[in-house]
Amino acid sequence: MAYAFNGTTQNAAAGAKMLDASFTSSAEEIDISGSGDPEKTYETGLVDYEASITIIGSTTVAVGDTVALSIDWNDETADGTMTNAIVTSVETSGSLGSPITSKLTLKPTPAA
Repeated sequence: MAYAFNGTTQNAAAGAKMLDASFTSSAEEIDISGSGDPEKTYETGLVDYEASITIIGSTTVAVGDTVALSIDWNDETADGTMTNAIVTSVETSGSLGSPITSKLTLKPTPAA
């Protein structure tokens, strides 16, 4: 099994070389502690997913675009799949001696 990032692919910005990727899932903490409890207790609220990818070059993908996203990690898992993902942020940057890069942030959205 491979554990190196090299070989990981994405499909949101088709054909672009990817430099990094992340997929985060989190949930709100709901405090369900009662006055007689010896310690605080919690349940989780709705889960919030967010993915980001950084690619080499500028991109035609824009904020508000809906794309399908799959991050296929090189360790043979496909964490980060969103059938319908809305682009919530696009940041394009560059510096002397480095390539132009674009970072896309995506969140799930209902089907159109």
